[in-house]
Amino acid sequence: MALQQPSRVDPKLWQRCAGDSIKIPKLHSKVYYFPQGHLEHSNPSPSTQSLSLINGYRPFIPCIISAIDLLADPHTDEVFAKLLLTPVADGTIEPRDVPYEDQENNVEVVSSFKTLTRSDANNGGAFSVPRGCANKIFPPLDLKAKPAPFQELSFTDVHGEEWKFRHIYSGAPQRHLITSGWSKFVDKKKLVVGDSLVFLKNPAGRIFVGIRRKFDASRSGKIREKAVMEA
Repeated sequence: MALQQPSRVDPKLWQRCAGDSIKIPKLHSKVYYFPQGHLEHSNPSPSTQSLSLINGYRPFIPCIISAIDLLADPHTDEVFAKLLLTPVADGTIEPRDVPYEDQENNVEVVSSFKTLTRSDANNGGAFSVPRGCANKIFPPLDLKAKPAPFQELSFTDVHGEEWKFRHIYSGAPQRHLITSGWSKFVDKKKLVVGDSLVFLKNPAGRIFVGIRRKFDASRSGKIREKAVMEA
Protein backbone atom coordinates (compact mmCIF):
# COMPACT_ATOMS: atom_id res chain seq x y z
CA MET A 1 0.00 0.00 0.00
CA ALA A 2 1.48 3.32 -1.11
CA LEU A 3 2.27 5.86 1.58
CA GLN A 4 0.02 8.91 1.59
CA GLN A 5 1.85 12.02 0.49
CA PRO A 6 1.46 15.55 1.93
CA SER A 7 -0.95 17.81 0.04
CA ARG A 8 -0.06 21.21 -1.37
CA VAL A 9 -2.15 23.90 0.29
CA ASP A 10 -3.36 27.27 -0.98
CA PRO A 11 -1.05 29.93 0.54
CA LYS A 12 -3.85 31.89 2.19
CA LEU A 13 -5.46 28.81 3.75
CA TRP A 14 -2.01 27.58 4.82
CA GLN A 15 -1.25 30.88 6.56
CA ARG A 16 -4.61 30.94 8.39
CA CYS A 17 -4.04 27.38 9.61
CA ALA A 18 -0.45 28.08 10.65
CA GLY A 19 -1.37 31.29 12.49
CA ASP A 20 -0.29 34.90 12.08
CA SER A 21 2.87 34.38 14.16
CA ILE A 22 4.33 32.02 11.54
CA LYS A 23 6.32 33.83 8.86
CA ILE A 24 7.91 32.08 5.87
CA PRO A 25 10.94 33.76 4.22
CA LYS A 26 10.57 34.89 0.62
CA LEU A 27 11.63 32.70 -2.27
CA HIS A 28 15.26 33.41 -3.30
CA SER A 29 15.97 35.25 -0.06
CA LYS A 30 19.23 34.66 1.79
CA VAL A 31 19.12 32.74 5.06
CA TYR A 32 21.54 31.00 7.40
CA TYR A 33 21.34 27.29 8.15
CA PHE A 34 22.47 26.16 11.62
CA PRO A 35 23.28 22.41 11.51
CA GLN A 36 23.54 21.96 15.28
CA GLY A 37 20.26 23.79 15.88
CA HIS A 38 18.58 21.54 13.31
CA LEU A 39 19.99 18.46 15.03
CA GLU A 40 18.90 19.58 18.50
CA HIS A 41 15.41 20.34 17.20
CA SER A 42 15.09 16.77 15.93
CA ASN A 43 16.54 15.20 19.07
CA PRO A 44 17.31 17.03 22.34
CA SER A 45 19.85 14.26 23.13
CA PRO A 46 21.59 13.49 19.81
CA SER A 47 24.06 10.64 19.49
CA THR A 48 27.77 11.20 20.09
CA GLN A 49 28.50 10.23 16.49
CA SER A 50 26.07 12.83 15.13
CA LEU A 51 27.50 15.54 17.37
CA SER A 52 31.01 14.67 16.27
CA LEU A 53 30.06 14.99 12.60
CA ILE A 54 28.15 18.24 13.16
CA ASN A 55 31.09 19.79 14.99
CA GLY A 56 33.14 19.30 11.83
CA TYR A 57 30.92 21.79 9.97
CA ARG A 58 30.84 25.55 10.17
CA PRO A 59 28.43 26.80 12.87
CA PHE A 60 26.23 28.32 10.16
CA ILE A 61 25.99 28.02 6.37
CA PRO A 62 24.78 30.88 4.09
CA CYS A 63 22.02 29.61 1.78
CA ILE A 64 19.50 30.78 -0.79
CA ILE A 65 15.90 29.55 -0.55
CA SER A 66 15.48 27.78 -3.88
CA ALA A 67 11.97 26.41 -3.38
CA ILE A 68 9.05 26.69 -0.97
CA ASP A 69 6.34 24.06 -0.60
CA LEU A 70 3.33 24.76 1.64
CA LEU A 71 1.99 21.36 2.67
CA ALA A 72 -0.47 19.54 4.93
CA ASP A 73 0.11 16.26 6.75
CA PRO A 74 -2.06 13.52 5.16
CA HIS A 75 -3.00 12.07 8.57
CA THR A 76 -3.46 15.09 10.85
CA ASP A 77 -4.17 17.98 8.42
CA GLU A 78 -1.45 19.96 10.23
CA VAL A 79 0.27 22.41 7.89
CA PHE A 80 4.02 22.71 7.51
CA ALA A 81 6.50 24.25 5.09
CA LYS A 82 9.30 22.51 3.22
CA LEU A 83 12.16 24.79 2.17
CA LEU A 84 14.94 23.84 -0.24
CA LEU A 85 18.16 25.55 0.85
CA THR A 86 21.04 25.90 -1.62
CA PRO A 87 24.40 26.64 0.04
CA VAL A 88 26.31 29.58 -1.45
CA ALA A 89 29.67 31.19 -0.86
CA ASP A 90 28.89 34.23 1.27
CA GLY A 91 28.50 37.29 -0.92
CA THR A 92 28.74 35.52 -4.27
CA ILE A 93 25.00 35.52 -4.98
CA GLU A 94 22.75 38.46 -4.32
CA PRO A 95 19.20 37.55 -3.26
CA ARG A 96 16.72 38.22 -6.03
CA ASP A 97 13.88 40.51 -5.09
CA VAL A 98 11.09 38.10 -5.94
CA PRO A 99 7.94 38.52 -3.83
CA TYR A 100 6.57 35.47 -2.10
CA GLU A 101 3.62 33.94 -3.95
CA ASP A 102 1.07 34.88 -1.28
CA GLN A 103 2.19 38.50 -1.36
CA GLU A 104 1.63 38.65 -5.11
CA ASN A 105 -1.95 37.51 -4.68
CA ASN A 106 -4.04 40.45 -3.51
CA VAL A 107 -7.33 38.54 -3.61
CA GLU A 108 -9.21 39.31 -0.42
CA VAL A 109 -10.42 36.39 1.66
CA VAL A 110 -12.48 36.22 4.84
CA SER A 111 -11.50 33.90 7.67
CA SER A 112 -12.57 32.91 11.16
CA PHE A 113 -11.71 30.18 13.63
CA LYS A 114 -13.06 28.48 16.73
CA THR A 115 -11.38 26.32 19.36
CA LEU A 116 -13.44 23.18 19.91
CA THR A 117 -15.24 22.83 23.23
CA ARG A 118 -16.10 19.54 24.91
CA SER A 119 -19.62 19.62 23.47
CA ASP A 120 -18.23 20.24 19.96
CA ALA A 121 -15.76 17.37 20.13
CA ASN A 122 -17.77 14.72 21.99
CA ASN A 123 -19.32 13.54 18.74
CA GLY A 124 -22.80 14.43 19.92
CA GLY A 125 -23.71 15.39 16.39
CA ALA A 126 -23.46 19.19 16.43
CA PHE A 127 -20.90 21.97 16.27
CA SER A 128 -21.85 25.35 17.74
CA VAL A 129 -20.78 28.10 15.33
CA PRO A 130 -19.98 31.56 16.75
CA ARG A 131 -22.39 34.17 15.41
CA GLY A 132 -19.54 36.25 13.98
CA CYS A 133 -18.17 33.26 12.09
CA ALA A 134 -21.58 32.35 10.66
CA ASN A 135 -22.20 35.93 9.54
CA LYS A 136 -18.78 36.27 7.88
CA ILE A 137 -18.39 32.84 6.30
CA PHE A 138 -21.77 31.23 5.64
CA PRO A 139 -24.44 32.38 3.16
CA PRO A 140 -27.16 34.40 4.94
CA LEU A 141 -30.15 32.67 6.53
CA ASP A 142 -33.60 34.13 7.11
CA LEU A 143 -33.42 33.90 10.90
CA LYS A 144 -37.14 34.65 11.26
CA ALA A 145 -38.24 31.78 9.04
CA LYS A 146 -40.50 29.06 10.48
CA PRO A 147 -39.71 26.25 10.99
CA ALA A 148 -36.04 26.72 11.89
CA PRO A 149 -34.10 27.92 8.84
CA PHE A 150 -31.34 25.69 7.48
CA GLN A 151 -29.03 25.31 4.49
CA GLU A 152 -26.75 22.64 3.03
CA LEU A 153 -23.09 23.66 2.93
CA SER A 154 -19.98 22.24 1.30
CA PHE A 155 -16.53 22.79 2.83
CA THR A 156 -13.23 21.90 1.14
CA ASP A 157 -10.43 20.68 3.42
CA VAL A 158 -6.66 21.17 3.00
CA HIS A 159 -6.45 18.04 0.82
CA GLY A 160 -9.15 19.20 -1.60
CA GLU A 161 -11.78 16.79 -0.23
CA GLU A 162 -15.32 18.13 0.03
CA TRP A 163 -17.45 17.68 3.14
CA LYS A 164 -21.22 18.15 3.24
CA PHE A 165 -22.87 19.72 6.29
CA ARG A 166 -26.23 21.12 7.35
CA HIS A 167 -26.23 24.57 8.93
CA ILE A 168 -29.30 25.26 11.06
CA TYR A 169 -30.37 28.13 13.31
CA SER A 170 -32.31 26.71 16.24
CA GLY A 171 -32.21 25.77 19.91
CA ALA A 172 -32.98 27.61 23.13
CA PRO A 173 -31.45 30.09 23.04
CA GLN A 174 -31.27 30.06 19.27
CA ARG A 175 -27.79 29.64 17.82
CA HIS A 176 -25.98 28.58 14.66
CA LEU A 177 -25.27 24.84 14.53
CA ILE A 178 -23.56 22.45 12.13
CA THR A 179 -25.52 19.19 12.44
CA SER A 180 -25.65 16.59 9.66
CA GLY A 181 -22.16 15.57 8.60
CA TRP A 182 -20.44 16.79 11.76
CA SER A 183 -20.05 13.38 13.48
CA LYS A 184 -18.43 11.90 10.38
CA PHE A 185 -16.02 14.84 10.20
CA VAL A 186 -15.07 14.51 13.90
CA ASP A 187 -14.38 10.79 13.48
CA LYS A 188 -12.36 11.11 10.26
CA LYS A 189 -10.26 14.05 11.45
CA LYS A 190 -9.90 12.67 15.01
CA LEU A 191 -10.82 16.03 16.52
CA VAL A 192 -10.37 16.60 20.25
CA VAL A 193 -11.08 19.37 22.73
CA GLY A 194 -8.62 22.20 22.17
CA ASP A 195 -8.22 21.69 18.42
CA SER A 196 -9.33 24.67 16.34
CA LEU A 197 -11.31 24.80 13.11
CA VAL A 198 -10.21 27.46 10.65
CA PHE A 199 -12.75 28.68 8.09
CA LEU A 200 -11.85 30.66 4.98
CA LYS A 201 -14.11 32.02 2.24
CA ASN A 202 -12.78 33.24 -1.11
CA PRO A 203 -14.43 35.94 -3.26
CA ALA A 204 -16.33 33.27 -5.22
CA GLY A 205 -18.01 32.15 -1.98
CA ARG A 206 -16.19 28.82 -1.77
CA ILE A 207 -15.61 27.77 1.85
CA PHE A 208 -12.47 26.00 3.04
CA VAL A 209 -11.84 24.37 6.40
CA GLY A 210 -8.52 23.65 8.08
CA ILE A 211 -7.43 22.31 11.46
CA ARG A 212 -5.03 23.84 13.94
CA ARG A 213 -4.18 21.10 16.44
CA LYS A 214 -3.76 21.91 20.11
CA PHE A 215 -0.14 21.77 21.23
CA ASP A 216 1.03 18.31 22.25
CA ALA A 217 4.68 18.02 23.27
CA SER A 218 4.67 14.29 22.57
CA ARG A 219 3.96 14.99 18.87
CA SER A 220 6.61 17.70 18.43
CA GLY A 221 10.04 17.13 16.97
CA LYS A 222 8.98 14.82 14.15
CA ILE A 223 12.25 15.38 12.27
CA ARG A 224 14.43 12.27 12.43
CA GLU A 225 18.08 12.58 13.44
CA LYS A 226 19.03 10.60 10.32
CA ALA A 227 17.26 13.14 8.09
CA VAL A 228 19.26 15.97 9.67
CA MET A 229 22.56 14.18 9.06
CA GLU A 230 21.58 13.50 5.44
CA ALA A 231 20.83 17.20 4.96
